[in-house]
Amino acid sequence: MKDIKIPKEVSEYEAKLIGSLTARQAASLSVGTVTMFLAYIFLRDYFYAPIIIIVCSIILIPFIGFAWLKPYGVKIEKIAKLIVTSRLRSSKRGYKISNSTLRTIKSIFITNSKKQKSKKTKKDRYDENEANILSKKVENNLNKLKKKQEKQFSKEYKGVRK
Repeated sequence: MKDIKIPKEVSEYEAKLIGSLTARQAASLSVGTVTMFLAYIFLRDYFYAPIIIIVCSIILIPFIGFAWLKPYGVKIEKIAKLIVTSRLRSSKRGYKISNSTLRTIKSIFITNSKKQKSKKTKKDRYDENEANILSKKVENNLNKLKKKQEKQFSKEYKGVRK
């Protein structure tokens, strides 16, 4: 089999629309020209021609950049979009992260655990009841400790409040 050298990457090819301009370049230049013309109409009554030319040239520079520049092979629109989204996004990430895979795994485990709960033996039910009783006892003890600490605190700082 013969090896054929391709002189240019096919995915980098852009079709020409008007002369040697691509559609992106033509659109960018047309929008820039309209903007420059509107600036000229607004400024012609207030400034002399050299100042108007400088201002209109400065206005046209970003449109030329959008038409031809591709730093690192990436279009400037994509870079501008990334910059805007990074500035608008908060710097702190949220605690909860939505993950569809984890959600499906959790739902599978929940359905499996429900099936297993229905097939419990007497011993499992007995162990579960004991665990419930123990957890209630621990909760009651914690509540008693909390009340005791509150009473002690109020006795110690009784004179401070008045």
